[in-house]
Amino acid sequence: MAKLDGEGRRQRAIKARQTALANIRERNRSRDTLLVKCYRFRAAMPQSKKDNMEALAYLQALGKGVNPYPTEAVLHFLARVTGLSQKQLRRIIRRELDI
Repeated sequence: MAKLDGEGRRQRAIKARQTALANIRERNRSRDTLLVKCYRFRAAMPQSKKDNMEALAYLQALGKGVNPYPTEAVLHFLARVTGLSQKQLRRIIRRELDI
């Protein structure tokens, strides 16, 4: 009897783990879609001009910095905002875009 209870418990644990992993994958999929949209938006922002450094400093102080370097600065910004590493972000974005 104890063996049957152990088997049932093991099966329930396996099913719970699979459900949790499916939920995590779904959440990551929606997160990745948002990250790609953020990357595209941030990369399309106007580039800073050298004579406009005061405005650039002001925007960056607000956390809305103009994007002086179209690839790395975007990844740096997204890494700072999301808490993911640039390597993780590159892997996510590379699936959708060619960077």
